[in-house]
Order: sequence, then C-alpha cells, then structure tokens
Amino acid sequence: MKFENEPSPNSKGINELEVIKNNIINLYGQEIANKIFAKYSEIIYAADNIEEYLKSITKESKPDKILINQIGTNLLKRVQQLLLSVKQGLSVEDINKNLENIQSSILLFGSVIKNLRKQGKVIELKDFVDVEFIVDESVLENEAEQMREIYARNYKDTPEFQKELLENFDHSIGTRGERSYGDGDNMFYLLKVIGRVVAFCRFHEDWETGIIIKKFGFFNVDQNYQGFQLGEIMMEQSLDLEAKNSILQATCTATASIAERYIQRGFIGTRFIPDYKGIPDLYIERNDIKNKEYPSKSLREEEIISKLGSSTEHDFKINDTEIKIISFNESDPLPFGLTNEGWILTQYFSIGKKKYTVFEKMKHEEKFEYGEDYERFLGEIKNVTENRKNNNTEPPYIF
Repeated sequence: MKFENEPSPNSKGINELEVIKNNIINLYGQEIANKIFAKYSEIIYAADNIEEYLKSITKESKPDKILINQIGTNLLKRVQQLLLSVKQGLSVEDINKNLENIQSSILLFGSVIKNLRKQGKVIELKDFVDVEFIVDESVLENEAEQMREIYARNYKDTPEFQKELLENFDHSIGTRGERSYGDGDNMFYLLKVIGRVVAFCRFHEDWETGIIIKKFGFFNVDQNYQGFQLGEIMMEQSLDLEAKNSILQATCTATASIAERYIQRGFIGTRFIPDYKGIPDLYIERNDIKNKEYPSKSLREEEIISKLGSSTEHDFKINDTEIKIISFNESDPLPFGLTNEGWILTQYFSIGKKKYTVFEKMKHEEKFEYGEDYERFLGEIKNVTENRKNNNTEPPYIF
C-alpha cells in the first residue's frame, strides 16, 4: 500500500533516500548511516504489515482500510523525523540514543491505539493480544523494578524532586518474597505490553474519617509510549472507576499538560505551592458529588474563551457565585496562587500556546486537607461506601 509522505524519486529521477544516505555518510560515516537505514527499513517493514498486525492484536478478520492508511502515514512521519533529526547535526551519541528509543513494535502499537481513539472507538485493553491491564493490591518484584525505572526516567530533569518521589515510591512498594506489598490499603493499576509495564498508577485508601478518601499517585507512562494517548486510557479505566465510590486527592506539577487533563477530568485545584523542590505543585481533588455544586465546572471551553474576549482576565457571577477567568502564556506569572486565597481552580486547558483557567470563589470555608472531614457530603459518601461494601463491588483484580 502507498502511504502519504513516502519518499520517492525527485523530478531529476534521483532517489531522495540516496541523497539523504550520502549526506549522512559524509557527516557521520558508513557505520552510523547503516544503523539509521536499518531502523528505517524496520519501520517500513512494520508499515507494510499493518493489516496483519491489526488482525493479530484486535482479533478482527478485516481491519478498516482507512485505519490502516492512517497508521501507515503516522509511521512514515516518524521515519521522516528520524532522517531530519540527522540533518540537524546531532552528536553521534544522540543519534545512537534516538535509534535505541525507536522500536517499530512500540510505534505500531501506539499508532493503532491513537488512531482508534481518533475514530471514536471504545478501546478495551483486555481485547488486545499481548496487552494486560491489571488491577491488584500488590505487584511483582520485576514489575516494581520496571515501574521505578519509568519513574526515575520521567523525573531525571528535576533531581531533588526525583529523589523524594523515588523514596516515597520505594517506601510504598517495599518487596517481600516473590510479591511486593504496599504500606496499607493500596490498589495498583498496571498496563503491560508484551510482559513489560508501560504505564501505572496507585490508589491508597484512607479510612480515618469514616469515608473513603483515596490518594492518587505514581501516575506515569513510559517515555517510549508517550504521545499515544495511553495516559488518557489509563485515566478512563482507573480514575473514573475509582471516583464512582471515593473522593480522590493528589498533587501534580501545575505547569505540566497532565494537570490540565486532571482538572478537565473532574478534579479541582485546591492549594498551590509555587516552588516545591523546583516544582510548582498543585493540590487537586475529585469529588463527583461535590462537583455538581460548582457552577463554573459546567462551562464549555468555547463559552470561556468567548467571555474572556481579548482580555486576559474577566470577572462575572453565576447566580451569586463569583467566577474569574484568567488566560496566560508560558512566560507569564502563574495564577494558581488564587487557590490559597479562597478560590478553587475548576477549569484548565490550552488552545495553542495560550492557557485558560477558571476560578470559583468559595462561599464558605471548605476543607481540602488530606484526611479531613467533608461534613456536608459525609452522609452521601458514607451511603456509597456502605453500598460498595454490602454489594461487594470492589474492582476486579484483572480484566
């Protein structure tokens, strides 16, 4: 099958690949050129075998031709990026590192997931061959090791913060025998591809207040699998499930794109620490019962942008609730300090390089500290808790 962006002979009949290869040989020598084009051939081979791959992992006898073409085009774009990166004059060390990180099996799997989601199809990870979505109270030792590797790699640019995160991780995932164990009531969600952990998160229950409050954390996706929306799938099949019966609390890096996804997925921002060991730290909470009382949570993105107009800040009211919209760029001061002044963050999203936030003034003092009581909603949450315990509706351990 012929895909878009596939290299072809130019108007003079000279094959573009030969020109690129000769340039690479001149810049880096024959050995590097051979490595690059071996990787190129590997990805091209994968693109030529998309249909058979789809049959094997989705168990469909006749995969969608449009999907096949979209996946093939995406793979060839990655090939172009590989070749262009060499033209940009990277060091030999960087080139070798990039080649190690590019694996056709990962690209193919990730492209399938991403394009299925673009088509609006519901993805059941359990239906994919060589894919496991595990929910369990403990993890195997080799799984814990793989999780730690991912964690360390994702935070290597903030060493002080990385050290604390890994210490907390090691404390919670202490090993004993062939199984690992946590420091209490843990539930781990693991996504494994061909037997290796590629994404994970953890929920830790706190029963001190008589209601279920779960601390959500350790959410990480292997860098090789980032950009394929696996994080979105993990959130759908872990956060949304846990939020049905619990209040969820977590912290996140305020400037990271994942923070936006958390807020748009039902969390609110409750407190902000501008510089926690080099990280702007945002405390977040998701309480699906309480969310119904925040009128700004239901505002649509286009409505928010329209109300703001050409300004960077706009104040208004919904009934008697004060609402504040603030837009900012990456170089601007962060507005999240409002959460320390009686406001909560209810919306957070980006359009291009501009970020939009919506804050809502609390009408009364609310308690968002970990472990504190939520008196107004105690009865409702306790009912949900009791129903879950009476009906034995714990999440399945593997599906």
